[in-house]
Amino acid sequence: MNDYDNYQEMQDFDAEQEAIANANAQGEAEAQAMNEQAEAEENDKQPVFEELRTYKPDYEDLHNHSLYWKLENAKEIMSQFKVILKKYFDRNMEELKTRKISKLEAELEKLKGMGNN
Repeated sequence: MNDYDNYQEMQDFDAEQEAIANANAQGEAEAQAMNEQAEAEENDKQPVFEELRTYKPDYEDLHNHSLYWKLENAKEIMSQFKVILKKYFDRNMEELKTRKISKLEAELEKLKGMGNN
């Protein structure tokens, strides 16, 4: 093996190592992005719970999604509870309407496509 072959082999090895490093970096970036997305989705799934947590409960059982206030600290949350529930109820109703509209529009497009055949 001559010097040129050794040099070429080293170049190939360096290129291969660089490709592996890039793939690892890309994989780590994708994994982190997926984790961040999962965390965001988890927070989106529990907006009522997260808002209730802002009222500083005396005890939080995050595993069971339970919050507890002592009687002397419960005045603020009790005064706002109906307002909070109404806000999320209204939001949910809007989301239900939007999903139903999307579903019906998709069904309408499907029916229009069947009529063209």
